[in-house]
This record gives sequence, C-alpha cells and structure tokens, in this order.
Amino acid sequence: MKIKGRLIFLISALILFCLTAFLIISYSQGYKFDFEKKKFVQTGGLYIQVDNPPAEIYLNNKLIKKITFLSNSILIRNLLPKKYKIEIKKNDYFTWLKNLEIKEKKVTEVKGLLLIKNSPQFEILIENLKEENLKDYLKNILKEEINKAELFHLENGVLFKESEPILNEAISFTVSKDNLIWLSKSGFLFLSDLNGKIKEVLNQIPFEVNKEKKYKIVSSNSKIILWENSDFQAERENKVPTSEARSGSYIYYFSTEKKFEKISENIKGVKFSLDSEKLAFWTEFEIWILDWNPKFELNEEKKEYKKIFLTRFSKKIGDCLWLSPNYLIFNIENEIKISEIDPRDIINIFTVANFQEPQMFFSKTEKKLYIFSENILFASEKLIP
Repeated sequence: MKIKGRLIFLISALILFCLTAFLIISYSQGYKFDFEKKKFVQTGGLYIQVDNPPAEIYLNNKLIKKITFLSNSILIRNLLPKKYKIEIKKNDYFTWLKNLEIKEKKVTEVKGLLLIKNSPQFEILIENLKEENLKDYLKNILKEEINKAELFHLENGVLFKESEPILNEAISFTVSKDNLIWLSKSGFLFLSDLNGKIKEVLNQIPFEVNKEKKYKIVSSNSKIILWENSDFQAERENKVPTSEARSGSYIYYFSTEKKFEKISENIKGVKFSLDSEKLAFWTEFEIWILDWNPKFELNEEKKEYKKIFLTRFSKKIGDCLWLSPNYLIFNIENEIKISEIDPRDIINIFTVANFQEPQMFFSKTEKKLYIFSENILFASEKLIP
C-alpha cells in the first residue's frame, strides 16, 4: 500500500506540475482560459493616457488602476477579448465612459484623453464692452501675433498689399507662412510670395468657379480647404445664413492628386485643429471631422483622410473651436459644451456653462476660454494642462 500510495502521490504531483507549467507558459505567451467560451484564448491589452492626471481607471465597475502625476499613462495586460465598460474618474470632473472592445493580440488605445471639469469658474474681465471694441480688446488680452492676412485685401478682383495692387483676377486668398495661396477667376490655384510673384500653379485642371458664389480659402500647413458660399457676411456675424445660402455652401479639399474633392455641403463653419491633422466642419445641426491621421480603426475604404460623423443636435450649433487636438468646444444656442472627437461607442459631451448668445474665443497660450455675452467679457479658469 505504501508503494502504491507513493506512486499515486508522484503521479498526482507530476500532473499538477505539468498543469501548472502549462498555465504559466500559456499566461506568459498571452493565453488565458475563457470560462464563457470554455477554451484558452490569446489576450489583449488596454493602453490609457490621461493628459490631466490623477485619475482612477475602472473596468466593468471595478477599480483597476490609478494614474498619478508621476506617470500619465498605463498599460493593462492579459485582458480577455471582449467588450469592457471603461470609466475614468476624478473628483470634481465629469466621468469619461466608453464601451470598447479588446481584441486578441492587440492593444486598444485611448490617447490624449482630457478629463473635463464640472462647472469651471468664469470671472468678469470687463463690463459695458461694446461689440465694435471687442476685437481690439481681445488682441491685447490674447496677445495674438500680428495676422499677416490683415495687410491684404481684395477689391473687384484685385489683391492689394496695404494700398499697393499686387495681383489681378483673384477671387479668394489666404496667407500661409510667407506665401500667398490664391484662387483666380479662371479656377486655377496659385502659390505666390507676399509681393505677388507667382511661384507655382498648384492645379492643372481648373476648379469650376460659380460667378454667383463667393469663396474662402482655409489652409493649415500644406492642407488647403476651399469653402464656397453665398453669404459669408452671415458667417462673419455669427448669424444663420438663409436657406438658399446654406444649400449652396460647399467645402472642397485640395488633395495630393492636385485637384479639389467635394467633402460636404450646407456648411456653416470650418476650423483646423491646433496640430493641423484634423478639420472640424459643421452644419446647422451636425459636427463632422476630417482626420488625416486617425488614431483608431474605422471600417472605411483607405483614403488620404477619414471623414467622421461626430454628433447631431436638435438645436442649432453656433460657433466651434478646438480646445486641444482631441477636443472641441462649441455652443448649442446658450449652452457651452466640450466634446471629445473619438467616435468609438458613445461620444463624451459635457455642458460646462450657460451664457446668453455667447461669442467664444480660446487662448492657446493662457489656455482659457473667453466669452462675450450681454456686453460683458468673461474669462474661464485654465481648461487644459
């Protein structure tokens, strides 16, 4: 019996050793037993980067990790491939929430995440400020650089630099670094120096110019957007254009193939992001993103850019600004909202303030939001790190 008992013990120990070794090797190679599927599967990971730590990370309502000031990112390994409810929390801040899928042998990433403060504080800078004096006052407090475009103006197809005519047949222009980009009446896009000397004709096939419409060129780095509209005056005054103007308002992207591609219609506004990798454009009720460097997978055909539908509202959108490369701030009537641009699952959008008929301005240096409402100029506390 003793010999038989020892043999059973040795066999049991050997089986236990082999099983333990198998589990250790499987775990080290990224395998884990999925009790729901009743089989071993390869695991995935979750990488989270928070721009304004500290924060707490929850998976399926369970606290998993804490991000501190010492490191603003974490990598959670060996997660079973399935959807997880991810919550990121911080005292006095809105909770960030998404349901994201973890895939085998892949790391799902959440980068550039910004936690938004509940009810940020605003102080009154000046009262009884007339709207016609607003621009000059903002130049002082925002410490903006001199806008070279203000040296130029168009008059009856002639582009003037201060009082000197430098170009003919122009219908729109913009200043890009030390160059002029301008569109001619014949539909050709030109690159000139700041004195009007032509360096290059950018397109070989002319754009079809509509003589009944007006045009605005919006550029950032090497990216060029052409906006066709009937009523830019309404846009400048932050008013809603007429239905006729909206129906004829289009934006086109000047692609690497040296031609204009129609992007969308009924456009109310366009803004390039601070890193020039994205363009926000919006209609009366919808916000869209053009992304030249998307950081998440989208089931779309491969193109030079991704056109991403962000969100739709039942009330009209006013102005829209970039808060950071991954966040927008905009107003829906009197509500000031901040939104991420990550389209996966739900879009995290938070209402941070209410002002009567607000006009918004964001300082990239001070990282504050300025609101002009009822002849009062307000300044927020610092919104981003």
